[in-house]
Amino acid sequence: MEDAYLVLNKLTKTYPNQPRPAVHEVEIDVARGEFISLLGPSGCGKTTTLRMIAGLITPTSGRISVDGTDITSRPVHKRDMGLVFQSYALFPHMSVGQNVEFGLEMRRIARGERRRRVAEALDMVHLSHLANRRVSQLSGGQAQRIALARALVIEPTVLLLDEPLSNLDAKLREELRVEIRRIQQEIGITTVFVTHDQDEALAMSDRLVVMSEGRVEQVGEPWAIYETPKNRFVADFIGRTNMFDGQVVGRDDGVLRVEIAGVGTLSVRAPEADLATATVMVRPHRVRIEPAQQMANELKGRVVQSSYLGDVESVVIDVNGTRVLAERAHSGRPLAAGATVGLGWGDADAYVIPQ
Repeated sequence: MEDAYLVLNKLTKTYPNQPRPAVHEVEIDVARGEFISLLGPSGCGKTTTLRMIAGLITPTSGRISVDGTDITSRPVHKRDMGLVFQSYALFPHMSVGQNVEFGLEMRRIARGERRRRVAEALDMVHLSHLANRRVSQLSGGQAQRIALARALVIEPTVLLLDEPLSNLDAKLREELRVEIRRIQQEIGITTVFVTHDQDEALAMSDRLVVMSEGRVEQVGEPWAIYETPKNRFVADFIGRTNMFDGQVVGRDDGVLRVEIAGVGTLSVRAPEADLATATVMVRPHRVRIEPAQQMANELKGRVVQSSYLGDVESVVIDVNGTRVLAERAHSGRPLAAGATVGLGWGDADAYVIPQ
């Protein structure tokens, strides 16, 4: 990336007596002002990668640079990065204002400038009225906003967020992720966000970095990774999906016909695919139950389970021993278990996962 601001070049971390590196030759370029999320299951290396960027962990090999300057060996206190952790890490004996001001005091910023910047930071997170309150009197959401203000007040080169919302309830998480994204876009700060929550990553990020076993599996915009995953792991990890493995039995005008045992022949638009076998992916929201018009792929099945989720109904359908997930807009009483239903999707609604 020509306009890369934060660059990770073959970043690797190996621990003694471990069967594989915790992080293996990770290469990521982050543009100035970009928000990227490191996403993956526990143990995939995302937090280790973030801590190497912060300087809290020393890489075994590789290089980290910011704005063209190599900072790989620079100590954490000289990196000018803002860190927000899952645990808030606020000082309980200090007031809210004193917590936010602490980093500026350590940098010997003049008192008048400190007060101005603290006021601006608290205003940014909409908590100016709590400047004199003890942190022990804050709610979880307020404490996390203060931790964010403390990270931003030093005007960092990069903002690092290590699962900052994981201790909060679902509604508050959703509110705060909107706030964090608003603030990040408002000040234009380069941000690296670590999470295992797919909804957070999809909603907040300019790009996602999906990791598994210390390696980067795919980097891309959220919609691209969701709709066109690079491999089976990414398809399975990002969102819910249906995957059908079968033999390619025909090809006509950019459409593959794939024979799936027990299901039948599925059609999928894949103009550049030249395969003998294929894995066909269909997201549940693409599956139509009792479609009003004829579709390229039409099946019959039995409802195994139907879950009412408020705005949508999630349905598991058995098609000759194969489970198919479907979602539909809620329109009255959920489907009854055991009911026979038709289901279908278009050939453009499916995707062939690269092998």
